[in-house]
Amino acid sequence: MPYAFLTPTGEIRQIVAKLSPFMRVAEGERIVGYNPPSLDASMSAASAVTPVPAEAMEVEFTVQALPDEVVWPTIRARRDTLLGQSDWTQLPDVPLPTKAAWADYRQALRDITQQADPHNIIWPTPPQ
Repeated sequence: MPYAFLTPTGEIRQIVAKLSPFMRVAEGERIVGYNPPSLDASMSAASAVTPVPAEAMEVEFTVQALPDEVVWPTIRARRDTLLGQSDWTQLPDVPLPTKAAWADYRQALRDITQQADPHNIIWPTPPQ
């Protein structure tokens, strides 16, 4: 059975053939079973939407963590981006106190790969 995503005002936002645990429902929206209107002109569009009990719409799924060897390259890419964004802090014309604070931050970024669990990385906070 297809499903319709209804906005808080009752308008159909989207119709899907089946539900997926990855679908997002906006605040105030609801999901209902959807019977497409027939070709009979006497049938109103409102009568085509049939509410489905909440228990019939429950979707079970299992979340599995990505393997470390998949996560580490993403962590390194983010780290490299943050390092690149802070390269300016090490230029010769940057005041020494600013340069020192940012040098500590940049070293903490380089040390990210020393953390044991890539799923719970503690990112350093950049200086203000």
